[in-house]
Formats: sequence, C-alpha cells, structure tokens
Amino acid sequence: MTEKEIKDKLKSVNDTVKITRAMQMLATTRAYRAQKSEDSARSYYEMVDSALKNMFNANNKDSVLLHEGNGFTALVVIAGDKGLCGDYNNAVFAVADKEIESIEKKFKMYSVGFVAKEYYRAKGIHTDNSFVYVVNEPTVKDAMKMAEELIKSFTNDGLKEIKIVYTEYLGNSTAVRAERLLPYSVEATEINEDTMILGDVDLDMVLKQHLSAKLYYIFATSSNAVNYKRMMAMREATTNGEEMVDDLTKAYNRTRQNKITNELNDSVAALFGKKYE
Repeated sequence: MTEKEIKDKLKSVNDTVKITRAMQMLATTRAYRAQKSEDSARSYYEMVDSALKNMFNANNKDSVLLHEGNGFTALVVIAGDKGLCGDYNNAVFAVADKEIESIEKKFKMYSVGFVAKEYYRAKGIHTDNSFVYVVNEPTVKDAMKMAEELIKSFTNDGLKEIKIVYTEYLGNSTAVRAERLLPYSVEATEINEDTMILGDVDLDMVLKQHLSAKLYYIFATSSNAVNYKRMMAMREATTNGEEMVDDLTKAYNRTRQNKITNELNDSVAALFGKKYE
C-alpha cells in the first residue's frame, strides 16, 4: 500500500475503534443494570416457587395446567432484538432448531425478540404473537402478558406442552437452555413455615403468577446474557482494532522512513553527480 492508502485506512480503523469502545462501555453499563434486574427477578421467582411447592405439600389440588392435552407443541424462542452480540443468536437458533426437529407433528411458534421473528420468517415458519423488544428492557408487565397468552393457548387449544429456549447468564459465561413450561410438574418439598399457604386458594391463579415470575426471570437473565455477549464482542472488536492500528502505524512509519531515505539518496546522488561533472 502507498503512504496515502495506509494513512486513509489508519484513520478508518481508528474511527471504528472509537465506535466499538463506546459500544463496549454502553454494553457494560446495561449489563450492570441487567444484573440487578436479574437478581431481583430470581429472588421473586424463588419466593413464588417455594410458595407453590408448599401449597402442594399442604393440599394437592388439580388444574388443567398440570396435564398434557391432545394437541400440538408450542415453542417459545428468545433471541436478541439486534446483532453485534457474538454468537448469542446463532447459539439460540441451533438449540431451537433441534427442538423443532424433535417435534413429530405441527407446532406453534412464539418468537421473542426481533432477530428471532426475522429468522423464522426467512425460514417460512409463522410466529404467533411475536413479542418484539422484550429482552432489551424486560418488565413484569411483559412477563404477565406472555403468561396470559401461553395459558390461554394451552387451555383453549388443548396443547400437549409448551417449551421455551432461552440463554441463561452464568457469571462469566452463558448457556442456552431448553425447558418445559407447561404442563406443570410440581413436587412437594419440605414445608417452609414462613411461606406455607393455609386455607383455600385459587390454584390456577397461583400457577399463573408462578409462570409470570418464571418468565420474568427468563427475560431478565436473557437480557443479562445478551448484554454480556455484546460487551465481550465489542471488547474483542476493540482489541483487534487496536492491534490493527499498531500494525498500520508501524507500516506507515516504515513507508515514510523509506520515502525519506529514498529522497536523501536521490539528493546525495544528484549532489555528487553535479560535483563530478
């Protein structure tokens, strides 16, 4: 490359590094907020889960949400709302596609996140009631809305089961999970007197609250995971960009030095050439 070409490329890479560094800082800030949301969502879910198990310990009741229907399977797939997060979305789709292959007959698809919606649209798979932009800023309201939608579909359509594929944040790594949401399989545990439920209760209402709490935790940990992945992707891009800047700077300096040396050689040759004419 010429000196001008190296200089132009150096400027371009430097500008890119500034952008990736800023995006890394933004992802780090969002990851911090997402971690706080996940901690809160986990605590709430564990409290509701414990209360539900104690209820079954004291009074095992029945509900349509505890039994498989004769219908088809519904699959909820949670991906991101945009890219720039490494292999986050691809890892989710790899697990989800295996789940789809294991379903023997017709299935119903719920996509959470804009990327999931577009991915399955491109594959010709219809997604019902897509929940876009939920992972970006998860809320309890979004979780309750989806819980109502899933319970309504499970009950009215007589679904066999509802599964979910999402990404869990594990501290310094992430893992894609595939779990069964409905029907419920609740086992009694040792009674916790602090959370034991006494008297008659509306089991369907409690199961709905439990599903909402679980979905909110899933949304929160997915949000945490995508921000972590985006932070790491931008960190890697920044590091690679900085290394490229160093290489281009060295190449630029060498090119300039060679140019100066050649100019000096030409000047000396011209000077001595005139001297001996």
